[in-house]
Amino acid sequence: IAASLDVLRDPARHAMHAPWVATARDRLAGLDLALLEAVVPPQGYRPDFIHPPPERPRAGFASELARVRATPPEQVARDLEWAYEGAEAPAAARVLLDDPSRGMAQLTELMTAYWKRVIEPHWPAIRATLEADIAYRASRLAAGGPLAAFADLHEEVSWRGGALVVDREYESTVELAGRGLLLVPA
Repeated sequence: IAASLDVLRDPARHAMHAPWVATARDRLAGLDLALLEAVVPPQGYRPDFIHPPPERPRAGFASELARVRATPPEQVARDLEWAYEGAEAPAAARVLLDDPSRGMAQLTELMTAYWKRVIEPHWPAIRATLEADIAYRASRLAAGGPLAAFADLHEEVSWRGGALVVDREYESTVELAGRGLLLVPA
């Protein structure tokens, strides 16, 4: 959902999705996206609660939505504070801070409506693409190790000095300590 909002916000940067944009705008007509827009800022930090990393491969929409709904209010408040760097969160997001239970219910209802209107109709094709990427990465990893598996990822991602490096404006080192690494096609 978050990535698709980026496409709708700036379709020129995502020209290959132009046919989807044309139909999505029509299908979203009449749906108030203010709350969703508020929790998915167009730039900077994206609140983690809106798109938690999957706990297992091939998770379904309903189970992932339940995870969003179960986010503790303290995390929602912290994530929104980080997203807006100490500034006031948009008015549409106030319900998440003032009445977390009602706010989460509204947000997940909106996410469900958005999903059903513009993503679910395309989900079989999207899922097939994601499955193909998983198979491709696994075969590259088996054939040539991490260097081969990560060689053609996004330009901001590379394998250097035995580590996966993601070039971003913020910096963090994560020691996996045997936990493994979950790659999520996007």
